[in-house]
Amino acid sequence: MDSEESRALVQQLVASCYDPLFRYALRLGGSVPAAEDLVQETFLVALERVSQLHEPDRALGWLKTTLRNLFLAGLRRRRRESTEAEPELLAVAARDEVDRSGLLDLPEALNRLSPEFRAVVLMFYGEGASYREIADALELPQGTVMSRLARARSALRDWLEPETRVVTNT
Repeated sequence: MDSEESRALVQQLVASCYDPLFRYALRLGGSVPAAEDLVQETFLVALERVSQLHEPDRALGWLKTTLRNLFLAGLRRRRRESTEAEPELLAVAARDEVDRSGLLDLPEALNRLSPEFRAVVLMFYGEGASYREIADALELPQGTVMSRLARARSALRDWLEPETRVVTNT
């Protein structure tokens, strides 16, 4: 495939896949600017690697996988630059700043999770990935994946249904 054919195919992909890809990026990235950057980077990678797309009817899945890999690579890069305790602190800080008087909707609650926790939740529930698959993709121990998923569930439960929490004194 020559460069003109590649460009034409990527332009078709942009026209047909931009909206669902942007929605996916928005869920992962948590903000419009982050989603725009992820989608743009995904289409740049697609332009470079469009020859790897052997089944055009599976283009959206291929693009979503590319986008997720770019997102995860960014997480790994940021994780290397920060301390290991920081993701835990981000999740707890976000949980504490929620206004307990009103319920959040699911997208808003997901956006309050730190990116590390959000990625685990979206991979587990959105993509149906196993603990092992998530651990391999994020280069984390499986126990860390399980812990992040449990903490994320707890935070989401608190944000979505704060009145169901039971406080006990022991």
